[in-house]
This record gives sequence, C-alpha cells and structure tokens, in this order.
Amino acid sequence: MDKRKALSRLLILLGGVLVLYAAGGRLWGSYKQNQMMESPLLEWAAPEETVLGYAGLEDVFQEAGGAQEAAQAQDRWSIQEEPLLQEAAPALPTGTRMGTIRIPKLKLELPIAEGTDAATLNYFVGHMVGTTYPGEVGNSVVSAHRSHTFGKFFNRLDELESGDTVTVETARGKTTYVVYKKLLVEPDDLSVLKSTDRHKVLTLITCDPMINPTHRLVVHAVER
Repeated sequence: MDKRKALSRLLILLGGVLVLYAAGGRLWGSYKQNQMMESPLLEWAAPEETVLGYAGLEDVFQEAGGAQEAAQAQDRWSIQEEPLLQEAAPALPTGTRMGTIRIPKLKLELPIAEGTDAATLNYFVGHMVGTTYPGEVGNSVVSAHRSHTFGKFFNRLDELESGDTVTVETARGKTTYVVYKKLLVEPDDLSVLKSTDRHKVLTLITCDPMINPTHRLVVHAVER
C-alpha cells in the first residue's frame, strides 16, 4: 500500500511539473513576443538577386473584402514560370523584427522576424530570406509553426477563405492583402515560391496536419 501511495504521489508530482512547464513556456513565449513588438521596425537595404528555395523552412514542416474581390485579385496576379529568381533585399540580422502581421478573422497579431531558423520560429512569424519584403512588388513569403494552443501562431490558418484580409506593417508602411487562394502542397513543391514582377503578393506557409505533418498549407494573398 505504501508503494502505491508513493507511486501515486510521484505521478501527481510529475503531472504538476508538466503543467507548470507548459504554462511557463507559454508565459515565456508571450514575453518574447511582447518584447519583440516593442522593438523598432528595421528597414532593409537595396535589393540584390537571390535564388529561392525551401532550405530555410525545414523546421516548419518537421514539427508535430469578399469573394468577388478575391477573384479579381487572382486575375490580376500573373506569376513567372521559371526560374525561381527574383529581386530580394539582403537579409536583415536573423531574429530581428522587420514587421507585424495582423489577421482580423483569426484575431491574430504577431511580430515578423527575419529568418526561418528554429530559434526564430519558436516565438515569431518568420520572413523567408530571399523573398521580397512585405509591401514590395514580388512574392513575400512568411511562415510560422502551428501551436497546439488555440489561436497561437498559424494553427488557425486553414480557416482563412477567399476575401479575408491580412495586413502587414513594416518600417516602409502598411499593406493590406486579400486572400484569393488556399492549397495543400507536397514538401518538394516549389511553385508557391514563384515571384511576380507586377503585383504585391503575400504567401503564408505552415505545416499540415498539425500533428505528424505531411504537407504544407499555403495561403496566397495579393494587395487590395
């Protein structure tokens, strides 16, 4: 009986430790995000030619208006077929704040940091180095994890539909995009990174499904 009591107490203690660990992680994440939101928005330098690829997004995929306006937006966007090459600014220091993303439908407001390394994506939305910066002509790609906590990061990204809006604010101003397309792609599908020399496009990427992901969930939006 004494052994059973000791085991029960040990299990209760371990459960309490796990709860405290999870709560502490959420509090630390919120602290890091608030700290980042208070930091100044950095402006990037002049563009240089950069080849695009998915190399910087490995960590994302290893972890467990109206419809008419959206249709018009889709008609306006004509992507380049090949190559996956575009004008993109040199990377800002990795992990520094370069913008803020707001998605009204999801009640989401998060800082965007430069880079998609593990340390950055643990706390922020990451801007994929080598893609256009938000608010500029081209395809700006941002990514984030899908947290198991409701409403955190991009875990509700699948709720976006054509016509929903996404706003990104940078040191150069604010740009509002309208969603026109949502799709699932294979891990080696690079087509979602293709650029445009005519319009300002924003691409949001996360893993799918949330547990044991096998695909990428991609949302395309274009300047309203």
